[in-house]
Amino acid sequence: MSSPVPAFDQLRATVTTGAHVVARFPGVLLVIRRGDARAEEAVPALLQLCRDVTGVAPRSPGRALARRLTGWLAQNEQAPGFGTLAATEDGIAVFLYGEVTAWAEGLELSGSTAAFTVDRLVEWPAGPLMLAADGITIAEDAGPDWLGLYRGVVEGGGTTLHPASDVTWAPSPTGPPAPPAALAQPETEQSLPAATPAPPDPEVSGIVAPPPPSPAFSDRIFGVAPDEAPRAPLPVPAAEPPAPPAHDHPPAGRAPAPLTGFVPPAPPAEEGVVVLGYRCSRSHLNDPRVSFCAHCGIRMDQLTGVLVRGRRPPLGLVVLDTGSTFVLDDDYLLGRDPENDPEVREGRLRPLRLDDTSGTMSRAHLEIRLQGWDVAVVDRGSANGTYVAAPGQQGWSAVVPQQPFVLGAGTQVGIGRRTFTFESPHGRL
Repeated sequence: MSSPVPAFDQLRATVTTGAHVVARFPGVLLVIRRGDARAEEAVPALLQLCRDVTGVAPRSPGRALARRLTGWLAQNEQAPGFGTLAATEDGIAVFLYGEVTAWAEGLELSGSTAAFTVDRLVEWPAGPLMLAADGITIAEDAGPDWLGLYRGVVEGGGTTLHPASDVTWAPSPTGPPAPPAALAQPETEQSLPAATPAPPDPEVSGIVAPPPPSPAFSDRIFGVAPDEAPRAPLPVPAAEPPAPPAHDHPPAGRAPAPLTGFVPPAPPAEEGVVVLGYRCSRSHLNDPRVSFCAHCGIRMDQLTGVLVRGRRPPLGLVVLDTGSTFVLDDDYLLGRDPENDPEVREGRLRPLRLDDTSGTMSRAHLEIRLQGWDVAVVDRGSANGTYVAAPGQQGWSAVVPQQPFVLGAGTQVGIGRRTFTFESPHGRL
């Protein structure tokens, strides 16, 4: 059995010194470069965008945040460099724009070398995952200037998300740096300096104390944690309840249950596209047409074949001719200038800009659409067309414009003078 994925908000985040902006919201770490007028004007908008997304999906905002950031960038050509690390159900979504870098053991991504943005889904690293403005070095063996950014906005050069095994907690003798005056937030979100050597309240200090023990099962039922102060009685509606029907009296000797005014909250909406599929014996959701689990490789014939509904996992990778890869967990628009397309601006498609000096690629050339468990390409009516070649096929075949063409694993696609390959673990065996 694989180890459980750690909760993003339970991991310790540390901050190194610098004059840039570091922020943490539920499920998100953010670094924004400062230094010019455009950065100062864009900082409040970026912070508010993150707050809006995490307010809707605090547990796993990664995919929704990437879509919102892409649309925001398409309408803000003078945006500063920034980067985010955001939780998803499958790992961590890394989004970089401009001179911001993310790296961990075996991973190094930089927004300054990307054609437009870096938008990657990575697995939970075994060691620290670092995010910083270019030129800021965060050494793994060097203690950061202060520890435990729990929530809020502060000045810094970068941030490090530590693994679940790293539980060391030690507040700085001088406390964390105060947030810049221009970024002052409400006290419920602002990270303030520690006033005493004792571990302060994480909600207002920015210092993460070790998480309290989970409440007992009975406490979770009745809603009172062991260390929680007694709650005030819930309000009782002023209006008298209607009399129960004559045939619906409570059993003899038992008083009717009092009204509490409690309304159960609506269950949170599941993030992503919900599809029908089969689960393997380890609960991984799979395409019902496959014989082996795409996640763990176990045979699917161990189960009864009952279709269940669940959030669709990523369907594969786009591997560009340069070696760059993109996870297919959303619909994309490819071309030499896809950022200005109306569907990208409205957040329905994510842009993937390809450099092509031949002049044969259109601005918005090709869509990649996820349709159920299939991946299809749709030529947007480009001037020079789109071509595909299945594994082992000699030569290229033209795709009919505006008509979806379903890709098989290993299919090559040519647009302009550029090519990419579709790789998928969901091959039908």
